[in-house]
Amino acid sequence: MMNKMLGILGVGLVAGVVIYVLCNKNKEENETKLEKETPNIKMKLDDVAAIKADASMMETIFGENQDKLQHVKNSSANKIMTRHEEAAKIMKETVSHIDARKEVLENENLKLEQISDELDELLEGK
Repeated sequence: MMNKMLGILGVGLVAGVVIYVLCNKNKEENETKLEKETPNIKMKLDDVAAIKADASMMETIFGENQDKLQHVKNSSANKIMTRHEEAAKIMKETVSHIDARKEVLENENLKLEQISDELDELLEGK
């Protein structure tokens, strides 16, 4: 009986060691994968801090000239809107010219068809 208990205890101990080793191996693999995926995380954090500092500096610079910046933005937007309105007018005029030419061509085609029909009648009448 004692031998059986020692045997069961030994098997349990060996199984526990195997499970422990496997778990630690998976943990180490996960850690190495994480290190490979994000090798420069400290550098990335430093970059974020530098970007924030640059943004704060730019805000200070532009904060002093905010009115000028807003004026430039509004002026640019107005110029763009004016150009788009002019382009829309030009396109509308062009389309109307194309439509007018299309009507003229259709009328000319009708006249040509009538002349062709009359010529066919004359040729058949002979």
